[in-house]
Amino acid sequence: MQNPNISAFLGFALGSTLLLSLLSSCRLGSQSLPEKPASLPLRLDEDRSATFGGEKIPLFASKIIQQGPTLHLLTLREGLWHLGPSGLRPEADLPKSPVTQTPRPFYGWWPADAAEGRPAFAITKARVYGNAGAGWKDLSAQGIRGGTRFSSLAFYKGSLWVGSTFNGVYRTTRSDPYKVVSPGVLSENPGWAPAREGLPKAQYSWEEYFWDEIADLFVSDGALWCRSIPGGRLWLWSSNSWVPVAQPEEILSVIHDVQGGRCHLIGKSKSYFPIADVKPALQAEPLPVSGQTVFENGSFTSVGQFSRVFPYKQRRPERPSNAIRSLFVNLDYISDSQLDLVCRYLKNGWANSLVVNFKDDTGNLIWGPNLPKAREVGSAMTHHRLAGFLQKIRPYRPWLVARMVVFKDFRLHQYQGGRLAIWDSVKNTPWRVNDIEYWVDPYSQEVLEYNLAAARELASRAPEFGLREIQFDYIRLPSDPEVSRAQFRHRKAGFERHDALEAFVHGIRDLPILTSVDVYGYKAFYRMGNVIGQDLETLSEGMDVVCPMLYPSHFGDSFLQDGPDPRELRVVQTGVARASQMLWEGTSVRPWLQAFSWRAKDYGPRYIQNQIQGVGTVQGASWGLWNPVGDYEILAQTWIP
Repeated sequence: MQNPNISAFLGFALGSTLLLSLLSSCRLGSQSLPEKPASLPLRLDEDRSATFGGEKIPLFASKIIQQGPTLHLLTLREGLWHLGPSGLRPEADLPKSPVTQTPRPFYGWWPADAAEGRPAFAITKARVYGNAGAGWKDLSAQGIRGGTRFSSLAFYKGSLWVGSTFNGVYRTTRSDPYKVVSPGVLSENPGWAPAREGLPKAQYSWEEYFWDEIADLFVSDGALWCRSIPGGRLWLWSSNSWVPVAQPEEILSVIHDVQGGRCHLIGKSKSYFPIADVKPALQAEPLPVSGQTVFENGSFTSVGQFSRVFPYKQRRPERPSNAIRSLFVNLDYISDSQLDLVCRYLKNGWANSLVVNFKDDTGNLIWGPNLPKAREVGSAMTHHRLAGFLQKIRPYRPWLVARMVVFKDFRLHQYQGGRLAIWDSVKNTPWRVNDIEYWVDPYSQEVLEYNLAAARELASRAPEFGLREIQFDYIRLPSDPEVSRAQFRHRKAGFERHDALEAFVHGIRDLPILTSVDVYGYKAFYRMGNVIGQDLETLSEGMDVVCPMLYPSHFGDSFLQDGPDPRELRVVQTGVARASQMLWEGTSVRPWLQAFSWRAKDYGPRYIQNQIQGVGTVQGASWGLWNPVGDYEILAQTWIP
């Protein structure tokens, strides 16, 4: 049965910040285009390609902000751009990614007001910035929950407001919290506090809630509004609470007006002005919704819809022609009889893919690598079952995937007295979890190069083993309670949590083989890249497949409990739907499904079939079944006549 709430969740399709990809074969860098007068039209097509004065513009813009006759574009890789009387030019001296050396994306921006002594404000994923004329300064976020990822920003009635992807809205409680006290110098007295009363939220566990993403905060018609996703719902701030606004259709995007005028709200069929009356509402405006957004002579002449949130990226030449149905196989644990059963599933077509450890949780490289560093570390080996396993499955020609565990690595953790390990700041020893989990420092350049070298060699030898894909696991920071003692000694200045992962993705993007990555299940529902670094935007830009672990047992007991369908179906269905809208175009979603009984009250063949059904109702039918020891006997009740 189709989940009646799925259409709301699919609001992610155009809801997450409007990302207009302005495509070109080159990068602008820091160059402006002053030779083109601002009166020339800027055209954004439905496919997000753009022209300015008849030429393509190589930008990936995230939000459109109007300030009188000037247009501001927030972009993914090229920073903040202004289209004004002097032409199209970039903002200088922006905070940069230490990995790519490109400007960090701004997800919200507000101009300075010299008359009021107020600086310009901006947010990246993880930080709030102010600029008083001497560059962008990292501002205090004390009072905002750690790990919050920012998504929107506005300045309203003397307070700075920021929206987030799962923690609702925060505001500064003290009037004019950041004042310009002298040229380039700001006072800081923010007093941040939550301002999310009335906003939609989901109960994750008995004490934990996640709020819907606040994609836009904007001031229009003298009032403060926000747009939440999924669903493209509008809310008005009134009497210290957010109240829902009656709307004729889902709002897909907002063109901001930072001078307090009326913002353009773009729906599926019309564009609207928000009216802050006794009963707030939307008023249809004469501006047509067409295939193009056109800005000319200081104003919009039409607004367009966009088919995807994220821009396109180049696909790799070889992708599976059919839906992938994978089983995880661990050669250390699977018995001969269990492997025989797996082969029966391959033979009858119920499964057509296997995921096998090639770098396991202990750090062993089991294919006999020719890597001097691996021999030095003690991780190079040839698994005694590998050759026989490959021979046994060869007749069925499965889509064979090599699993590589990245940052959980016992061998590298022990190397040279723990030099590359995360450090325990209390015990002053290499950090570990209950003597069973050993993590290396994800910020270490040596750790990065070691794993990249292993991936490159395995990719070069893929034909030897019949490999079609490499899947990376534990590409994240640890999340265990003991992490409070973890010290990342190799972390360089300016690195944020998701930067460690971006460095890895940047390094493997040219591998001559399909790549995939395993991520926590809740990453499919909310953008939480500032918690353990698993930022789906970052990962999907360089990976071909994202594999959220949508095991119902691993979510809070209260999460998605209510609904007409079995919970396991709803968890998978909504997770796949939402994840697919957080990824760059060209990246697929292939979820891991639960094939083990832990915390699964109704575990059995139907439990597994419900999860598979949840995938198929959203997209294709690609999935993987995970059992840590390769015990898939329970499937025989359904799969083998």
